[in-house]
Amino acid sequence: MKVKFFLIWMIVIIACWSVPTMPVCAAEPVTVSPQTQIMVPDTTGMSVTEAEALLGSVELSEGVGIEIIKTYQYSDSALADVVLQQSISGNVSAQMAHSVNLVISLGPEPVEEQLLMSENVNEMSTFGLSAYRTQPAVIIDGNPEDWADKPFSWEYNWDNSFQCWFMGIWTEGEDGLKGYICPKDTYDANVRHKVSLFVDGEYVYLYIKFARCYDPGFNGWDYNFSLGEGQDTKYVLTDLDGSDFNARNKAPGVYELVVKHGDSDLSWQNVLGARAFLKIPEQAYNAELELCIPLSQMKAQNANADIEHIGMLQWWNPNLTYRRVSASGAGTMPFVMAGIALAGIPLSALLIRKKGIPKRGREAHE
Repeated sequence: MKVKFFLIWMIVIIACWSVPTMPVCAAEPVTVSPQTQIMVPDTTGMSVTEAEALLGSVELSEGVGIEIIKTYQYSDSALADVVLQQSISGNVSAQMAHSVNLVISLGPEPVEEQLLMSENVNEMSTFGLSAYRTQPAVIIDGNPEDWADKPFSWEYNWDNSFQCWFMGIWTEGEDGLKGYICPKDTYDANVRHKVSLFVDGEYVYLYIKFARCYDPGFNGWDYNFSLGEGQDTKYVLTDLDGSDFNARNKAPGVYELVVKHGDSDLSWQNVLGARAFLKIPEQAYNAELELCIPLSQMKAQNANADIEHIGMLQWWNPNLTYRRVSASGAGTMPFVMAGIALAGIPLSALLIRKKGIPKRGREAHE
């Protein structure tokens, strides 16, 4: 009997060795195709604790869950810590479900704290405006409409002011802008890029509406950010397969891009937690880009980046700008708004009283 049992046991061992793919010998890891449909529950109206627990129960693949990105705003209609908005819900692809943006209520805004904080005015005719009173939250989802009310500045890769105001801007083709002239001291999306920039304590957000006269239509290289001297980081935006994204060859629509590190030992690795979308409109010009990059990933690329005390945030791109777009901050101020062109804005608009940060908001962003 012992010999018989031993022979059976040896046969089982040999079978496992020779056929490693058999379930009894090795378990294959469970993976989910990017096209697989995932049911993402709608947590609107729930407390943030309930929402995180419910969304945390969804698995995209074995051991991998949904990344939850939280932003905050005041609300007169909802109590604090209640989910106001959710970026995606229902049946969506696994690729789209990798992260969900939640907008969470801070409760009613204290009337006495509805003050803005002014910071440095620089020689570039732009100023950084720090505001604790948060603007409507930006959700990076390919719909750029929530940038419409954000401060912005007009930028280009050379100072084309003289051409804009006196000589006229032009492009190649029958639909060019030959002879197009802006009113003096002004710009628009025909002749310059519209740029917005801010940070909320966790992410840096950037929006660009590309100028109609910018012949490539889009450029994904050399997105530089700086938190101060010696605190520079660089990123590259690519197609989903890692190739250069050529907007000229794309039909109108919304395209998700991949954000990659452009410097350090992390160069060309995907930026964890970053999101970027490019919207190409029907007219095939004035494409709109929106992206967010976690501050923690800036620290990962450059150990000198002080993400706890942001005094100044700058963005520039040699392909798109000839100067830096600056957003100034104050210590751990949760929201830092972008530079705005001073043309046509009275000086009195800059004389804004300074006041401390409301306790409720300070706790919410720590």
